[in-house]
Amino acid sequence: LSDLQTLELRGSRCGFRLEDEHIGVIAVCLQQTGAQLHTLALSYHLITSVGVQHIANSLLGGIVNQEAISLMRLDLEGNSINDDGLRHLQLHDSRLCPLTYLNLSGNPLGEDGGMVLADSLRTNMTLESLLINNCDFTLTALVGISNGVGEQGYDSTFKGLEINRPIVPQY
Repeated sequence: LSDLQTLELRGSRCGFRLEDEHIGVIAVCLQQTGAQLHTLALSYHLITSVGVQHIANSLLGGIVNQEAISLMRLDLEGNSINDDGLRHLQLHDSRLCPLTYLNLSGNPLGEDGGMVLADSLRTNMTLESLLINNCDFTLTALVGISNGVGEQGYDSTFKGLEINRPIVPQY
């Protein structure tokens, strides 16, 4: 198991939906086995902020040794993650969250989640690609995200932002 580099458990393909407590068990098992996991794909499940906290604590910089972090790509598309889940990832600190690829498409991030992303993008120095399609952003959140990307400067590692169907709520 220590040679495992990619784990893909997609709810649309495996016939069941993982919940937060399942994510906690999986994350702790991966941490305890010393797996040098580079890619984790957990799309189309029932993951909330609690599940993201399990991932952050066990596989990112929450309680793991920063030198032991090998997770670089995280796909959480189509879950139930909100702004609290984003705060658990600690995207603002590249030491604690050295992800290069993050897919949060199809999660109800809303305006608060958009603003968390905007603030994080200003200081994150490892993220290269962010997919945030269909996340219920307000216009304020979209402008904030755009400004966050723009403030990174020319020496940024950031290469790609995908925001299809932002689905701005009607008032």
